[in-house]
Amino acid sequence: MSLTQNSELLGYFQQQLAAAYSFQERHSIMTVRDFAYSAVWMVYGSGLMLVGFWKRSAFLRWQAIVLLAMTVLKVFLVDISTLERGYRIAAFIVLGAILLAVSFFYQRSRMKSAA
Repeated sequence: MSLTQNSELLGYFQQQLAAAYSFQERHSIMTVRDFAYSAVWMVYGSGLMLVGFWKRSAFLRWQAIVLLAMTVLKVFLVDISTLERGYRIAAFIVLGAILLAVSFFYQRSRMKSAA
């Protein structure tokens, strides 16, 4: 995953937080920031997985698995307690869809190699 993307997210949300006036507004911005990190990590992990399957690179697939595992841990350990209900539901739905897609591609790849 690109460190640049994390830096861009951090910079964007720091500007938003600097412009916030109330505690409620700052809390809302921090909630969206936490959700954005999870979403970006999920997208990068699934993209890396697709590239790993496309190039038939086990190394890229393992990197994607590590990134997705870090995202799962973040969602379960951090986002559950800090995100609002709507963001929490969205994070779990997207995470579940990505994990289902990854397992589908692995199963399909395994069936092709067995045949």
